[in-house]
Amino acid sequence: MPLALHVTVHDVDMVLWMLEGQQPVSVYAQQTDKLLGSSGTQDSIAAIMRFSGGTVVNFESAWSLPSGARHMIDARMELIGTDGSFEVQCGDSGLYFASNEMSREIDTQHWPQLNGRIDGDLARQLGGLIDWLDGAAMPIATGREALRSLELTLAMMQSAQSGEIVRLG
Repeated sequence: MPLALHVTVHDVDMVLWMLEGQQPVSVYAQQTDKLLGSSGTQDSIAAIMRFSGGTVVNFESAWSLPSGARHMIDARMELIGTDGSFEVQCGDSGLYFASNEMSREIDTQHWPQLNGRIDGDLARQLGGLIDWLDGAAMPIATGREALRSLELTLAMMQSAQSGEIVRLG
């Protein structure tokens, strides 16, 4: 599966939610596939998306962290505006273990084991989707919002493959 469809689409979805009222105008992207291309995905993708209100968003996604990387998931978001900035670090759970034989970041957020069961934000997200498919209440995001995120992510992939700016809307 392409990296952008597996990972970046979630970032696109979040940005669209945060920039409600602004429309995407263009996207330009580049990707690499030196390590993982033979398996049908990309090592990384980077894109710049411009919005109608003048906002410019940079997206970066990568599968190819080195095996010794400090975090299991290196995810973060940084917002820089005219009056301040805001940063969220999603990779560092704040719990770290070290002994003479090993050192390890302990995952308390994404896939931790609690009482013999996998829990955490990713497990709960997947569980919520399965519950919805089984008839539970409608999730927060609508199908229309998901389609819009998918369309923009596909435009990002088109730009990465062609090397050209893709004009939107």
